Amino acid sequence: MSIAVQNIDYFKNEIERQKEEEQLKIAASIQAGLFPQEMPNFEKVSVSGYNVPAKVIGGDYYDLLKISDNELIGIVADVSGKGIPASLLVSMVRTIFRMIVEELKEFSPEIILNRINAVLLKENIGGRFITAICFAYNQEKETLEFSSAGHDPLIFYNNKKNSFEKYGSDSLVLGVMEETYTKKEIKFLKDDIAIFYTDGVVEARKENGEFYEVEKFLKSIENKKECNAKEMVEGIYRDIKIFTEEAKQNDDITILVIKGEN
Repeated sequence: MSIAVQNIDYFKNEIERQKEEEQLKIAASIQAGLFPQEMPNFEKVSVSGYNVPAKVIGGDYYDLLKISDNELIGIVADVSGKGIPASLLVSMVRTIFRMIVEELKEFSPEIILNRINAVLLKENIGGRFITAICFAYNQEKETLEFSSAGHDPLIFYNNKKNSFEKYGSDSLVLGVMEETYTKKEIKFLKDDIAIFYTDGVVEARKENGEFYEVEKFLKSIENKKECNAKEMVEGIYRDIKIFTEEAKQNDDITILVIKGEN
């Protein structure tokens, strides 16, 4: 009788586990649909993004909206924590971002972040927060505007100077308290490269605890600066996987590249 009861409990637990796995697969499929399904096309730049969650579903997010033949609005965000709670907040941020850009027709990165933050402060997000960097590329003006909410620095390769420039942020993360975000603007010309990413890139590590870090990241970019955006994104991720070897991925990884082509 005891063995029979144990078997019944085992099968009940196994059924529940399979149900949870199936629900997570559905959630992962839904979340994958939140990311851009096609990269926007422009005459003067190539654009590509890549996301790999550490678990079935993750807390990283990026989005790209082509406003006109000359304008692109994008965002890269990283929600604190992982799993289902983080993924739900990702969905919320996406909805807010798209409503601000598509419905309210707001295209200034700093104002977009201000409005996202204002909405999040009115919601109960369970003590979580979001780092984010929002940007606007204008092909006609050849400019890249961006505003950051405590996010990892934008890495900009200046082809004319043959040097890397990092643009960090002193602003607060989203969802914590009121903040006034500001923007910066740089010229973006042929063979210039802008790399947006989440901390899962530089904090990727081997089993012995050694981190990938910014230096290796910059070296990977340097080695691929002749590639287009898609090749660069895929190559950078491949370098990360080679470095970490068989180690388990500890954090979500997101990489987004804009490369001047003409």
